[in-house]
Amino acid sequence: MKNEKQMGKHPIITNLSKLMKDKNIKQETIANYAEIAPSQMSRVLSGNTQLGLWQLSNIATNLNMQEIDFFTYPDIYEKKENAENSNNFLLEIELTDEELREFTLKNKIKKILKK
Repeated sequence: MKNEKQMGKHPIITNLSKLMKDKNIKQETIANYAEIAPSQMSRVLSGNTQLGLWQLSNIATNLNMQEIDFFTYPDIYEKKENAENSNNFLLEIELTDEELREFTLKNKIKKILKK
């Protein structure tokens, strides 16, 4: 198993660094949000120390974000409304050349749905 230094910087930390750059947020500010020392945040951003879940959550809260947004940054996760009430179907019909000539698509679908 690879240790933390062999794996490199975690994608969430890479995205946090991008967010800080894009929004011109200082390391000290993010450290305050995470409730850690700026020197500790420096080690987090360099990949030498891990950021805890509570620290990540505190940063997200202070930035008016969701934790998942650090996974998707720069995209912002949006929950699909009524996802449980929507259904998507993919219907694939295989026809021989003869069947294609013999039946219209409408008739073939009717025939399949009657089964």
